[in-house]
Amino acid sequence: MHLENLKKQEEENLIKLRKLISITDPFNIPSKSQLDPYSSIRKSVSILRGQIKCLIEKYVIYLQSLNSYETQSAAIEIWLFSINAVGIFNTLLLESIHLILNSNLNMFREGLNLNFTTYILNIYSQLLFYKELLAGVHKSKLENVISNFENYFKKVYMIENYSITKYDEVRDLLSKKHNLVASLRISNDDIVRKGYFRMTMNSLYKFSQLVELYQLKNGNIAIFKVNSSELPTSIGLPKQFVHRLVQGEYQLLHLGRSLLFPIIRQYDLKISQELHCGYELKTTTGNGTELRLTSVDPIQWDTHWRLCFEKLFNVDGSVVSPFKADMDRVVRKPSSSSLNFKGKYDKLKNNPFIDDDNVTGLGIEFTSSVEVPPEETTKNDNISRKSSGFSLHKSNPLPKSTDLSAIANRSLSTNPFKEPIIDNQIIQPNTELDIVSVELRKSLSPAIATTNGNYSVISKVKQNENDFDVDNNLSSNLLKGGVEVLNGKAIDGSENSLNLKHNLENGVYDMNHNNGSALQSKKQSRLETADIKTLYKSGLPSSVPNTNLFEEYLHTFLNSSYLPLFENTNSRVSFWNGTTWEVPVMDEKMQLTIISIDNNSPLLFYHKMTDIHSCTLALLLTTQCKTGRSTAQDIQLRVPDSSILYGSIKNSTIINIRTPHAEGLLEVIKNCISGKIIVSHSIGAGISSDVFSKSQNNNALQNHRNVLVSNTKVKLHILKDFRWYPVSIGRITITDETGENYKHERVLIFIFIDSKKQIKFSSIDYHIDRLGNTGISLTNAQEGKLLEFTNQSVTNEVYNLIE
Repeated sequence: MHLENLKKQEEENLIKLRKLISITDPFNIPSKSQLDPYSSIRKSVSILRGQIKCLIEKYVIYLQSLNSYETQSAAIEIWLFSINAVGIFNTLLLESIHLILNSNLNMFREGLNLNFTTYILNIYSQLLFYKELLAGVHKSKLENVISNFENYFKKVYMIENYSITKYDEVRDLLSKKHNLVASLRISNDDIVRKGYFRMTMNSLYKFSQLVELYQLKNGNIAIFKVNSSELPTSIGLPKQFVHRLVQGEYQLLHLGRSLLFPIIRQYDLKISQELHCGYELKTTTGNGTELRLTSVDPIQWDTHWRLCFEKLFNVDGSVVSPFKADMDRVVRKPSSSSLNFKGKYDKLKNNPFIDDDNVTGLGIEFTSSVEVPPEETTKNDNISRKSSGFSLHKSNPLPKSTDLSAIANRSLSTNPFKEPIIDNQIIQPNTELDIVSVELRKSLSPAIATTNGNYSVISKVKQNENDFDVDNNLSSNLLKGGVEVLNGKAIDGSENSLNLKHNLENGVYDMNHNNGSALQSKKQSRLETADIKTLYKSGLPSSVPNTNLFEEYLHTFLNSSYLPLFENTNSRVSFWNGTTWEVPVMDEKMQLTIISIDNNSPLLFYHKMTDIHSCTLALLLTTQCKTGRSTAQDIQLRVPDSSILYGSIKNSTIINIRTPHAEGLLEVIKNCISGKIIVSHSIGAGISSDVFSKSQNNNALQNHRNVLVSNTKVKLHILKDFRWYPVSIGRITITDETGENYKHERVLIFIFIDSKKQIKFSSIDYHIDRLGNTGISLTNAQEGKLLEFTNQSVTNEVYNLIE
């Protein structure tokens, strides 16, 4: 009875061997070229087919004589060792490994030909069955054959699994559709560290996917999917590993790593939430993509990957200094170099080449304060004030009993690094001015500093009694309905008007004010623009530095009705120093802006978001400049030395600008260089009149109180599928219609205008609420709109006006 079961089982094994022959038929073609990439595979297939055919012949003889044996063990012993089938099994199994785990061909371990691996594993299982029926020397010989197959299979598996890297499933992380893209191959020499993480990304339906992060020499990281979804430590011993394959865990045969996204560089992602041993990250391009990365090893996370993530993705700049973490690790290591100081000192002291009389120990020199001559101090102070910009602010008034001369003398005599107080400076306490200064600092208005203290509040502003009507000429209506800001030289030249004079020698503005008021006109604005054009055409005197030219250009732009050609806060600027790209050190978030005034060369400058005057780089885009697009998000600009107005870039004339809006920026720069740019005017009086506080509106709009916010720059988003999508960047005007057409509730009218369209909507149809630091949302059951302002202070001011 037992022999009949054995015979039936052996007949099934014979059928599987014949199927193995048919599976390998497509590769049973002689190689016609020595350069055939599949020549090694064809050779292995040829050897394998020869062994299978020989084994089939022996199987036929074995099955015919199987009934003559009394026991199964006797039949198997003769079958394996007398006919020498065990040697054929050994060659067959070892040769099949090269086909199953071949790095250039996966058809024998995946897809329709997975039966090849299944039949080989059936032969392995049959040998395990034979081993249980044998004893003594024959059993040990068969165990050697089985263990050789197990050990060699895992050895080849580990080598191939770590050497295979695929780049055929790379998806663009920063785009909305995540299309397949090409990516550069990563060399092993560029990898400095690896670590395993679990990644969750809902947009690509990846949940707790095992990935391996590669940190490169340049600090960037690459995210590779572990195709087998198995950690190396969980594979186990060779016997356990092969047994898992026999049980059907064929996902282990998905070898290698697959790059998921292009190489992730600094500020491609930003940290949105801290997790246990990981971070939740968001893309900075606004496509709404989120991914969660959590480290498998908590020790590696605390000692390395946390600092790496914060350096790459902490957009706000609040990166935790690695000094404390490094010192903690130093203390934990008994063999640290800082703890072996005494041993090094004794070794140095006993050095015969050092004179003990001259070397008394290892000293640490602390740099003390360097005294600066008064002339150099004044010069440096002037330069620092110009580079950091001007701001209109004033501290709380001093008590009347304060002796100003004593303060000035003490400041000049004690600390040379404190800015001295000028003797002829007049300081007048003014409580109203303090209130206006605080409100101005909260708004977006770039202020103008002065050394003259003769200030007073602008108490009278010319008003218009006509109603605000969007259907008529929008530009003129906004000028009529809003508060007019007095604009430098474009003012009536009488003695009773506000006079603004710019001194090129010391860079200081003098402001004299009376109770009169004036309106800005187009004719006067052109007259003022003509001054700066004359300055450019005639050339600057040799004594006037380029910094003054930049300040003059910027001053004229801020006090005119021109709009910026390009503004972006996600741009990063770097300079080529001949060998590498250098990024300027920034303590605040920066912004890239391009402006132009009539026929002048457009000005590109890189400045702080909070202070438009504090810039790192300012240059003119002339016809001598050259530009091109190096990557999807990088634009390179080559400029002559004469175009650089401000900024120390170490004699470099090649500048790289990295921005998600590279296509739009490149088009603007090309138009600027070729002279095709079209200068556009803003609707209101300028960016210094963007936002008005409640106190300013009550004082300035005595008769016409319906304009709350005038011509403020915003980004408009719409709500779709529970996500906010940006639509356009323009300017918003908000008016209060309460008491005119609506008497029982407060009604606000929102008017959004960009370069293509005008949108008007009412607060009656929406629920108004804050969203984040810089957003105000208007939602109802059908739709939603989001107004994203430039910073939090402006958002707070606007929300206080409309709530």
